[in-house]
Amino acid sequence: MVESNSDNFKSFEDARRKLRVGIKKIDVSNTRFGDMEDEFSLLMDDLSRNSTCKSLSLYGCEIDDEGAGKVADCLIKNSSLTSLDLGNNDFNLPGVTKLADALDENLTLANLNLMPCNVDSEEEAMKRIDKMTKRNKNIEELKKDNPQATVHAGPLGTVIEFPEEAGRQESFRTNCRGKWLLRIFTILLVAAAAAMLFYLIKSKQEPNRGIIRLLGLAILAIFACLCGYEQEFYKEFC
Repeated sequence: MVESNSDNFKSFEDARRKLRVGIKKIDVSNTRFGDMEDEFSLLMDDLSRNSTCKSLSLYGCEIDDEGAGKVADCLIKNSSLTSLDLGNNDFNLPGVTKLADALDENLTLANLNLMPCNVDSEEEAMKRIDKMTKRNKNIEELKKDNPQATVHAGPLGTVIEFPEEAGRQESFRTNCRGKWLLRIFTILLVAAAAAMLFYLIKSKQEPNRGIIRLLGLAILAIFACLCGYEQEFYKEFC
């Protein structure tokens, strides 16, 4: 029978045993990392392959930068944890930076507590963590309404793909960075079209088909940006 209740374990080894039977919440708060470092490493390895555990509390475990790195390695591979408590530990900026790097790839952890923490909340790594957990919360909410959606990291940001509807697969970017790159390309396209139009007016030449196509694409690109369909436009026409 699969267990779904949380337990407060006295050791990382106890948590590993419960993890094998499908427990969803693990609380090893105030278990000293330094006394059980090998067991901690094994627990992180198990969690990296686990698909049932949703919540993990490592509050007050005296985890240092090396231990934070092991948690980060786990997060890169894990796709089930949605809540993680790392408050009141001993890691500093290097450990927080490793966690931030891991969250660039982790798309499921929506709640991460680091307080109290040795790192100022204004540090760039802390801001990145806040940004990525908010992104994951948005993904979590969206997947509640679209359980068949799949999520993966694309070259320009996070992409959510929905099942085919009416013979066409819809996808869109949740990372604004990708949209802005497409918009910058649109600006360059419009600028090139405007320069060509100015040249034609000044030289009084008749436009050829290539120039007419460029002007048409520029107009369509503007409307695509205004309506939020940049990705679809470039997939269809470029």
